[in-house]
Amino acid sequence: MTDGNGALTFPCPPSHPRVSGRAELASAFVSIIDGSGHPASLAFDLPAADGDLEFSVAAGRAYNAINYGGPIAALRFGVTRSPVGVQLDAPGLPALGARYAPDHDRIEATSAAIDSYPFEEAFFKVLHEYGHAFHYVAIEPWGSYTCRNGTHAFETENSLSCAFVEGFAHFFAAWIGGSRLDSDEALPNAASDRVLEENLYRGRLSDGARTPGVVAALLYDLADGADSPDGPGNTANGDDDPISVGGADLVSVIRGCRLVPPSGCPVVDRLDGADQLIACAEGDPAASAAGRRWRSYQAVESSSAPIGGDRAALRSLWLRDLYGEN
Repeated sequence: MTDGNGALTFPCPPSHPRVSGRAELASAFVSIIDGSGHPASLAFDLPAADGDLEFSVAAGRAYNAINYGGPIAALRFGVTRSPVGVQLDAPGLPALGARYAPDHDRIEATSAAIDSYPFEEAFFKVLHEYGHAFHYVAIEPWGSYTCRNGTHAFETENSLSCAFVEGFAHFFAAWIGGSRLDSDEALPNAASDRVLEENLYRGRLSDGARTPGVVAALLYDLADGADSPDGPGNTANGDDDPISVGGADLVSVIRGCRLVPPSGCPVVDRLDGADQLIACAEGDPAASAAGRRWRSYQAVESSSAPIGGDRAALRSLWLRDLYGEN
């Protein structure tokens, strides 16, 4: 039997005082995999009332974070995905490397990328990578993903696709992890829901649509509501955004939109930029004219146009979040 803290006990009768077997870290949301690609497991042969099975800190943290976030994500976004594999110490990663590998549909990370950070940062990092896995499988594979020089920072301008993909994962981790995230700083490896509510990644001269942390703040403002605990100390301080639509509507916009570019170019049906998300959310190709160096389209075919039913409120929100315009 397993209790609420994950402790496993075996109610053995006195006639059978020993128990043996093999334990794996696997659930409906995640499966921990070792560096060689096999399920992480521990064999045991113990007296029924003696001994503990101890997986590594990294394995336990990854397992705990995704088991916490998986059910919340399914509820808030209204979609689910199959269990994701988390391969620890996958070959070829840098010392503190962590990534989602869509070709294999698994999260790959070194143990040090998870167990060498304070708990809150490690928790956020795991949920960030799970956000990529959730986005790609449960919602929609992104159309492209390229970051300048192969790297990104949440407060620094990058490509449209890098800001969109990384911004979604950053938003996902902050929104889904909310009550476990107390930091009020925009850290290099973590953020809280309050950080996104206050949009601390936005720079005065930066292009918000190309800045991952700012795209995350926009997505958060679209999804959160008046009861979101994004005030100091995870208190619900009310929602000051002109529009709030929720996670399921975000899924509908991303999944249900096709963008028709100028003649001769292929139709876009997998989004890879905040400019495309906004055009789809407004249901209007003219939205690109209000952005900064955005791609242009002749038509938008969307199943929810405009999102939330109020194009003016939506435009007011994204102009404020991305560019600081009131």
